Amino acid sequence: MKPLFALSLALFAASSFANIDRTALPELPNVYVYGPHLVSAGLPKSDDYAALKSAGVDVVINVIPHHSKWDKENGFVPDPASARSSGLTHYTVPFESAEPVATMEHFIAVMDRMSQTEQDVLVHCAVNWRASGLVYLYHAIKTGKADKTELKPWGDLEQAFAEAPNLKHFFDVVEAHYGLAPAL
Repeated sequence: MKPLFALSLALFAASSFANIDRTALPELPNVYVYGPHLVSAGLPKSDDYAALKSAGVDVVINVIPHHSKWDKENGFVPDPASARSSGLTHYTVPFESAEPVATMEHFIAVMDRMSQTEQDVLVHCAVNWRASGLVYLYHAIKTGKADKTELKPWGDLEQAFAEAPNLKHFFDVVEAHYGLAPAL
C-alpha cells in the first residue's frame, strides 16, 4: 500500500507544475520560448489571455511602464483586467530606463517568487526587447553566465542598441552593477 501511495503522490506532484504548451500559445508578437516554464513576447491582445491560460501560463509580467509616452503613442497599452479575468495572475514591473538597478532588483524579486511557487510565466513588453532583455539579464545574474541566444528577439543587437540608446544604457548600468560581461 505504501508504494502505491508514494507513486500517487509523485504523479500528483509532477502534474502540479505543468509545462507551457508551445503549440497552444496564441500568435504573440516576437515570441521567445526559454523553456517549459518561461516565455517572453510582445504585447498580447486582450483576447489572447484566455488562450495563454489554456496553454499553461499562470502569470503574466508586464514590463511596460505606466507613463511611457512611446508605448501609448504606438498603441502598446497593457490590459491587466483581461489577464485577470482569464484566471491569470498579472504583475507590472515597469521597465524604468532611468532606474536600471531598481528595475532589475524588482524584476529579480518577482521572478524569484515565481520560481519558488512553481508558476509558468509570460514576460511581455511592446515588442519583446525590454522583456527579453530583463530575462537575459536575470539569467546572467542568477547563473553567472550570459546566453546571448536569449536576445534573439532583438535581431541585430548592435542595430537595436543604436535605435534605442536608453536600452544600451540600461544594459551597461546593470552589467556594471552585477559584474556581468557586456552583451555588446
